[in-house]
Amino acid sequence: MENIPSKYLWILILALAAILRLPGMVWGLPTFDQYANLSYYHPDEEKIVWGAQGFPEEIFTRTDLRYPTAMHYTLGTVMLPFRPAKAEMPRMVYNDIYFLAGRLLSLVQGLAACALTIILGKRLFNSQTGLAAAAYLVVTLYHVRGSMLATTDVATSF
Repeated sequence: MENIPSKYLWILILALAAILRLPGMVWGLPTFDQYANLSYYHPDEEKIVWGAQGFPEEIFTRTDLRYPTAMHYTLGTVMLPFRPAKAEMPRMVYNDIYFLAGRLLSLVQGLAACALTIILGKRLFNSQTGLAAAAYLVVTLYHVRGSMLATTDVATSF
């Protein structure tokens, strides 16, 4: 491991993280997954997507304060340019686009968490420790699953 430059290990670790997370991005979304039923897989995703769809008006009417709102409002801000398309497409497709955008946002935060783990491990200990810690995070089941869903879990770890 000493002979391999750490920048190649960075690329390898982040590529593996993306490869493990990308296949599940459309899983369970009826528009993209022919085997999905009409209910969504993770109950937290619906709360985040509905909050994002109601953004910014939803800020003043929110009564469910169990979830941090950064994911809701980041997704709502990113999706503002797509709101006019709501009238032109079926409701299920429009919802699934929001779910997919939320999952992509979670994926980016998951990859960033892996990169920050490398940096923190390197700063606190050494380069090998940072790379090893990130390599473990890349294959951690909960982090992989959370990075494929629009939930607050990976956003909080980021």
